[in-house]
Amino acid sequence: MWMNLLASIDYIAVLFAAIAGMVLGAVWYLPGVFGTAWRGALGNERWNHPDPRQAVIVRALATGITAFSLAVLVAGAGVTTLAGSLRLGLVVGVGIVAPTIIADYHFSGRRWTLTGLTAAHRIVHIVLMSCVLGAFNQYT
Repeated sequence: MWMNLLASIDYIAVLFAAIAGMVLGAVWYLPGVFGTAWRGALGNERWNHPDPRQAVIVRALATGITAFSLAVLVAGAGVTTLAGSLRLGLVVGVGIVAPTIIADYHFSGRRWTLTGLTAAHRIVHIVLMSCVLGAFNQYT
């Protein structure tokens, strides 16, 4: 069963979904979009990673894993349309990812603005990648 599921995944679609997720993150956190608000919401925590290249590499790997996992869900659920992928992305983003972020950030005392910006980014991130996967399924 797993072998059939893995064989049904379009790995080019996974690559494009991961790229779309990375591009979204780069745009989302630009100063003219939400970057300034995000930095302000960090407060005293100020983002100052000792090696920004390492941060980007880790983000790329995490995004690739997320794209692959979404592809497994899309294939396992038998989703074959863009609309189905949109629904699946919303369920995962709004129903699984965002509540986890909200609970973790609230527990650690982070500001609600930071929580909201991060959760919203993750929802859009998941939905976008799911839709890319769905588009490949629908048009290939």
